[in-house]
Amino acid sequence: MLTTYRLYVIVLYKYVTRLKGVKMKTIKCICIFLALLLTIPACFAVTVDDFLESFNLEMVEIPGENFRMLTTEVTQNLVEEIMGENPCRYKAEMLPFDSASWYDVIYFCNVLSEKLNLEPVYTVNGNTDVSTWQYEPLRGKSIKGNIGQDLKSSGIRLPVINEWMVAAYGGEQTDYSGSNLADEVAWHRQNSKWKSHEVALKKPNKFGLYDMSGNVTEWVWDSTDNDPNGKRRIVCGGSWISYATDTKLNKLYSYPTKSRDPVIGFRFICTIKADNNADETQVN
Repeated sequence: MLTTYRLYVIVLYKYVTRLKGVKMKTIKCICIFLALLLTIPACFAVTVDDFLESFNLEMVEIPGENFRMLTTEVTQNLVEEIMGENPCRYKAEMLPFDSASWYDVIYFCNVLSEKLNLEPVYTVNGNTDVSTWQYEPLRGKSIKGNIGQDLKSSGIRLPVINEWMVAAYGGEQTDYSGSNLADEVAWHRQNSKWKSHEVALKKPNKFGLYDMSGNVTEWVWDSTDNDPNGKRRIVCGGSWISYATDTKLNKLYSYPTKSRDPVIGFRFICTIKADNNADETQVN
């Protein structure tokens, strides 16, 4: 985008300098003005990482894989910024976002991708534009139509279950993500006081990921019947209401795809493309 913009300015500069009867002082003023035009958009061009940092969030590359993952569960401050509201039971900026259905989450992912000028991943009847989905996020019951995903797109998406598992184990074979002791890494029924907690207060795993065990259980792409339009989706990691043993990484559960439960949250990933170096983008 910036390259195209600079090209227009250069063409305009060459045109101005060829005009007859234009004083050198005028040309110098025009040159200064054009230089300013070049710097203004650059001030607003930010990376995906810069954007997330403004919400105290971060993504890391998962070793040996072709994707980056958010180090924490998605927090309420980000979702409220993108969606314009916050239906969570327990409210605070850095609490994990909950009470969103799986349908709400894929809608959010496409909206965030568009804001970051990334390629949206999810389609309904082949269309990535959420305005065509005829779905009201955080209120609608379900998305009608054939749901699909393009894993080659650069946009924000849910992990598939295998991606989530690789990231959660963090290159180790521990019972919980980052430890064999639940209390070191997880908020669960015995220590949570029956509520969610701010992200990243417990110990991370070796990949730098927090709360993969406990706090809120996390949506992934997969349905229980491997149907993209499946009515039940797998959740991973257990939650603040789970017994400690139920936050072990080998425990998987499922919820109705339309469920908006205060124990369910999510974290997102994005595919690393060969030409995708810290995606410079202009936030809309």
